[in-house]
Amino acid sequence: MPEIPAIGKKPGKVVGVVDFCKILGCNRQRFYEWSEAGMPTVKEGRTLKADVGKAVRWKFEEFKRELVGEPGTGSENGDSEPLEHPTIELAKLNKARREKVQREIAMMDGDLLAHDEVAHEWSAMVVAARSKFLALGAKLAQRLAAKTDPAEIKQLIDKQVRRALDEMAERPVTDASGPTNP
Repeated sequence: MPEIPAIGKKPGKVVGVVDFCKILGCNRQRFYEWSEAGMPTVKEGRTLKADVGKAVRWKFEEFKRELVGEPGTGSENGDSEPLEHPTIELAKLNKARREKVQREIAMMDGDLLAHDEVAHEWSAMVVAARSKFLALGAKLAQRLAAKTDPAEIKQLIDKQVRRALDEMAERPVTDASGPTNP
């Protein structure tokens, strides 16, 4: 992250594009993209400028909404909360970015799974377990019909339940790249 240059501007001051870009470590194109996306700006003649505090707060809120998928919740004037010092707002934004990147890396490394992937795998496991246990009756009916000893019946049932559980434990785990063993 580039260091914030000391440009002699107080927090909340209106600055030009060049100074704003130095403060946030972005380029002019990004400034204009943000401006078009709703970042608070001030027009002085033909020159576009930004209040650093409001602009950083806006960017932080935009990034936060991207992370959690929420729509904007600001008041009519666009300020959802009182502004903090721009350096604090920038630190919050950078922390949120780092956390997002860490989650993305964890997902790429296989250390973190998306909710949909987990739900799909659990669903498949429950379906497999259900199938195995529903099949026990058909497998055991003939054998148990002739048995009268409760200990022998229990032993046969236990054996089949353990076999079904062992098969499920050895079931390959699936992911985007295909089945693998746990």
